[in-house]
Amino acid sequence: MENKLTKGLSFFLTTIVIIMATVDIFLVVTAPWWLKTLYESSFSDIKIMLGYNYSTTSIIYPLMLIFFFICGLLCLGILIAAFRILYRIRQGVPFCIQNATSLRNAALSAFGLSVIFIAKMFFSPSILTLVCAGIFTLFGLFVLVMSLLIREAARIKEENELTI
Repeated sequence: MENKLTKGLSFFLTTIVIIMATVDIFLVVTAPWWLKTLYESSFSDIKIMLGYNYSTTSIIYPLMLIFFFICGLLCLGILIAAFRILYRIRQGVPFCIQNATSLRNAALSAFGLSVIFIAKMFFSPSILTLVCAGIFTLFGLFVLVMSLLIREAARIKEENELTI
């Protein structure tokens, strides 16, 4: 019963991860269009409140475009790691070195995101940017600890399999 539940939940989460990755790729590919539309829209009062009172001719536009590209790629890295982990769980191998490596890669992507958000503070500061940097740092630390835990569990499992 528990194995069916685990496989069912991992299949459901895999579906969500695939949808999120598809949306991520779509947003990265269309970023120049929707960012330009946002900058040229008539919602000037909202843009001023959010700190986006820039035009596409300002130096901030290309920096924000690069920011969105890098964030999109790093988020895609996290989603790919999640997909690999969920696939191995469905295969019945949750405690393996490959899952620990995937978790470590997700942690590195999260740390990359926090660095990118900190860098964004220099050209477009906001409270939300600071909060996102903190969230991704904490997420990266949590996933890194989980990676070490899974690596240790895989080592113990391997030792137990060798014992008669």
